[in-house]
Amino acid sequence: MKSSVAIRVNADSTIGLGHFSRCLTLSEELIRRGIEVHIVSHTLPPDWEHYALSAGVILHLLVDKKSGYQRDETPRALDESDAQQTVNILTTNGIEILIVDCYQITDVWAEVAAQNARLIILDDGQNVNIECAIRIDFAMTENSAISGRNIFCGPRFSLIHPSYRVVSQSQRVWQKTPQDIFVYLGATYQPNTFTQVLELVGRSLRHGNSVSLLSSDFLRYGNLTDDWRRQIPLNVVRDSRTLADTFQCADFAIGAAGMSSMERACAGVPSLQLILTKNQCASAAWLQREGAAECLEVSRLKDSESDQKLSSLLNNLEQLEKMSNNGKRLVDGLGALRVAELINPTNLRQVVMRNATAEDIWTFFDWTNDPTARQNSLQTETVNHETHRRWFQEQLTSTSVELVLFELSELPVSQLRLTKADGDATISYSVDIMARGRGLGMKMIQDLVQRERGTRRFKKLKAVVKHENESSLAIFKATGFSAIRSSKSEIHLEIEV
Repeated sequence: MKSSVAIRVNADSTIGLGHFSRCLTLSEELIRRGIEVHIVSHTLPPDWEHYALSAGVILHLLVDKKSGYQRDETPRALDESDAQQTVNILTTNGIEILIVDCYQITDVWAEVAAQNARLIILDDGQNVNIECAIRIDFAMTENSAISGRNIFCGPRFSLIHPSYRVVSQSQRVWQKTPQDIFVYLGATYQPNTFTQVLELVGRSLRHGNSVSLLSSDFLRYGNLTDDWRRQIPLNVVRDSRTLADTFQCADFAIGAAGMSSMERACAGVPSLQLILTKNQCASAAWLQREGAAECLEVSRLKDSESDQKLSSLLNNLEQLEKMSNNGKRLVDGLGALRVAELINPTNLRQVVMRNATAEDIWTFFDWTNDPTARQNSLQTETVNHETHRRWFQEQLTSTSVELVLFELSELPVSQLRLTKADGDATISYSVDIMARGRGLGMKMIQDLVQRERGTRRFKKLKAVVKHENESSLAIFKATGFSAIRSSKSEIHLEIEV
């Protein structure tokens, strides 16, 4: 019998389409893995209902006893009635896993839902203080109330559609002032902000520039854009499942600091991001701190400082190129694969071993700076991205080093480095945080020993492990390695191949 999951998510003018979009991306990855996906929601825009059905999702639209959402209404809390309708869908369809992407979760709702399913919460730094099996916090929020739980933080888990990863692998040319500026404020309705953004852009445009708007924005703000169409060249971009094609052509973007900011970063589009809701603060600050985007307060849109900031960015090609590269470094577009692997772990018998390539540079960077990896490494200092870039390129071209990567369902989950000398090879390895505790370390050492015994390239495989790294010591000993000597801080092991 095919396993199944349900996802409870809404999409409306108060919270936008980003939540539904990312849940649909996760759904597509789960369906690719053979999982049946049910999405539970209120009424959806027709296009998005079509996207979900086309992807193979089974839709369940809840009955809303109230009159519906108003544009200026705060999203309502998920009440007991909502929970009971959701539970009825779970029990009717034999669903045991419920993913929730709603800020309006209450203790009552969660208690009812958790009695009937394994609860997984997708969060944006709202710190919903509810017990669950897995929590994904895209905003890297730290909260003592939820510490110690099975929580995975950071934009590397952002549910980015695969099309943005394809765009990120194309090379951008930064030889002229940005020509195409893309403006999109998300699905929330904020006419005053929209007008002020167009005014800001209009004041900064030069000859040859053009501005692109998404068609939904054009329709919703049509009365506001008519006058501007006579003043600046406005292109209307067709709505679609993703904006990847648009981002491939865009040189710069101004937009909300929500889900689309991660999509822009992944696609390598430098941007000026506007914080329109509280939950966007953490990720916006992170992208600015890491040099992938700049932030602009909505309240300052009319200030001369905003004009100066935008003009300065548009005329600084070196900074734009750095922002583009930093965005692609920070958001790799593999978040859906990571979350799906947490929800539905791949059998370790399906692990694939391959040599690393240049495209794996930032995956290795994440592993290198993982706190546990640094603690267990013989060199514990954090590595900056420029140092890592040089190191990685040297490793790929070196004849004395081999970088090996292991994948589950096309997702890189661990790495192993062989340093060759005098007919032997010394092993160092690490496992991604979301794949630990499953026996993957043991599996890849076993596979490596088996491979090298088949090739007979080396006389011995060696390893150097810290005394306190008991898990690695256990793995090497269980796979046949013997301790040959010990110092105050480390143990040397080897096995003949």
